[in-house]
Amino acid sequence: MSDSISTTDVEIVDINHDMNKKNMEIVIDDNDTDNDDDDGNVAIQPIDMLVKENTKRIKERKSDEKEIKSEAEEEEEEEEETTKTKKRKARRERRRERAHLRNINTIRDHVAENLTCCNTWHFRGCFIFFLLVCVTVFFGTVLIRYSSNMHGPFALLSLPWVWSFLVITIFYILLTMFIIIRWKPYMIGWIKRNYGSRWKKKQKDNIVSRLRLKYRENIGLNGRYYLWKLSLYEVFENWWQYYNLRSVFLCNLPYEITSIICFILIIESGLRAFSFGRRLWGCSGTDSIRVIDRDIQILSDMFVDLFFLILPWAMIFSYDLRLIPSVTLQIVAMPGFSLFGKLRFMLLQAFRANIDQMIIKEENKESQSIYRRRQSIYGIDRNTKIERQQNKYFPRWAKMAVCGSSFTYCIMLITTVIIQGTSLLQVDVVCNDLLKNHTETIWHNGCKIKTPFCKNMFVSTCDCAAIDIKSHNLTMLPDRIVEMTNLRKLAIRNGPLMALPDNMEKLKELTFIDFQFNRLKRFDVDVSKLIFLNLVYIRFNNITHVHDSFWKHDTVTEIKASSNIGLCMPLNPKDIYLPNVFYFDIRNNSILLPSILGKDQLPSIIFLLLDGNRISQNGGTNIETLSSNLASLGLARCGLKTLPSYLTEFKYLNNLDARDNNITEVPKEVTNWIKDRGIEVYFSGNELLCEKDAENYGKYCEKICSKYCWSKDGNKDNYCDPSCNSKECDYDGGKCEFKKK
Repeated sequence: MSDSISTTDVEIVDINHDMNKKNMEIVIDDNDTDNDDDDGNVAIQPIDMLVKENTKRIKERKSDEKEIKSEAEEEEEEEEETTKTKKRKARRERRRERAHLRNINTIRDHVAENLTCCNTWHFRGCFIFFLLVCVTVFFGTVLIRYSSNMHGPFALLSLPWVWSFLVITIFYILLTMFIIIRWKPYMIGWIKRNYGSRWKKKQKDNIVSRLRLKYRENIGLNGRYYLWKLSLYEVFENWWQYYNLRSVFLCNLPYEITSIICFILIIESGLRAFSFGRRLWGCSGTDSIRVIDRDIQILSDMFVDLFFLILPWAMIFSYDLRLIPSVTLQIVAMPGFSLFGKLRFMLLQAFRANIDQMIIKEENKESQSIYRRRQSIYGIDRNTKIERQQNKYFPRWAKMAVCGSSFTYCIMLITTVIIQGTSLLQVDVVCNDLLKNHTETIWHNGCKIKTPFCKNMFVSTCDCAAIDIKSHNLTMLPDRIVEMTNLRKLAIRNGPLMALPDNMEKLKELTFIDFQFNRLKRFDVDVSKLIFLNLVYIRFNNITHVHDSFWKHDTVTEIKASSNIGLCMPLNPKDIYLPNVFYFDIRNNSILLPSILGKDQLPSIIFLLLDGNRISQNGGTNIETLSSNLASLGLARCGLKTLPSYLTEFKYLNNLDARDNNITEVPKEVTNWIKDRGIEVYFSGNELLCEKDAENYGKYCEKICSKYCWSKDGNKDNYCDPSCNSKECDYDGGKCEFKKK
């Protein structure tokens, strides 16, 4: 212990000092007083009392010090105990968290190890995958439709915009293959990223991975801004379909079908406006968009996209209208792009939802085993977190804007349908004024697709997308028919039509011209102004003159101009250039064929039918330059004396018609080539050849039903071939609806 003097000792010394002073004062006072007692008690009593009082004070001070000291010690002990308690609680929380984490990891690993198609896909996943396969097949069909010919499914990929269908199809095929092959590893990685301890796949930190992460966190399906993306895309897509309605659907489909399209758009936008309005001003008490509400909205959008992807395009082709690739792309690009993202999102979301349910089921088992609520141990589920985050970044004013935009769009479409319905009654009056006496034949019976609102949605006109008259008594067409500027198909067949009206070039939307089996003498239509023209059928007329542009056109693919006696071709090689024509038929025109007809004039030719014309025996033709493409060659009744040896160089030729010539012999290499390749060859009518070498050519000399029918198997196809439309050929097996006049 220290030798220093304490505060208590100092106080005792001071008290003794005071007592001595008091005693001295008392002695002095005692000497001066006259009334002192004999025993001196008056002088002694105050001193004893003071000592007692001082002793008491000392004891009280000591007890106070003990109390202060005990209180301080108690406070220190309490603080120490509080600290220990906090530490114990923290340790317990850490132990609980580690135990909880072990449980989550165990559940996660158990679910990941037991993923199967049955417990992960369910009906919803299988159905969405089926839709994905259907869309992939659809785009593949569109691709084949525009790119295939006799040389293969992709022979015409060089045509404008055809390549875009190949790109879209490849993306859909890759997505389908990814789902089939990688769905399970992908979902296992997703489970480990979102449940239990932090798990990160080892990958390079590059710009691609960072962009993917940013995309997933911000505008991915569960990203914070996805509701913005979904709503903006829906609004944009609605207005895109409105543009298609005005520029494509109203010009290619009848009013009844376009009305159905309008009602689909009205229902979609109306339901969206009602859904947002109910959340904003309804009795639900919250404007929050749940994950299930978001997924239902996406599913409904998917079905609308499927409708606009398949139905309009299928309806247009069911009416036998030929759309150029750019217009088809305009129809299918937007719903195709939308479906690519939504099908992928919703298929993976279906997997995630099923996995979430499996994990919640396991968590419920764990929590019930210790008599606890699942949420008190594992917290809120993943969907609730996503809902809170997405609604946080999609405020109330944005929902009001989507609701207002959808409502406005819905009202505008309803107004459009009402105005068109009331204006439809005036169409017949307008057509009577336009077509005069031919209204019944052309408008009521001939117009297959009435389009009174093409390019003007609120004013009815007498317009038509397809006129198809199979038998008629018209000798001339009304002059004002050229005012039906929406005509895509003009087919008037099997009648006494002798002349076409002037200014046919005004029908700039024409893709198909068909004037077969009439009595036309001239075809003075400047087809160079018909920039979408695809098919020209003018066979079985009396045409001896055509416009110069007939032999030079960039988009025409088929020309059928046979049985027009005297219809000559240009002799200058620069006057013929048909880069996309693959079917060229000038049979039985009885003309001298020019020697210039070759690859420079017909670079894409596949079917070349020259029967019934004369080939110069001196100059010949340029046919040998067509060896890389030609599949069918008609040389019947051309005055040939032999077959050229260059035929052996034709890689794809499978049909050769050389009937009714003067052929006496065939080069040996050509004979071997015919037998080795199994080519369909006809030599009947070459009497000397058939009689001289019946052993080698006997089977090729068999006659078929008619000398004009191109093949003995011609009646096995599904369309009427006019060359086989005769009694001897049973009118092409009964497929021809009328007899040639």
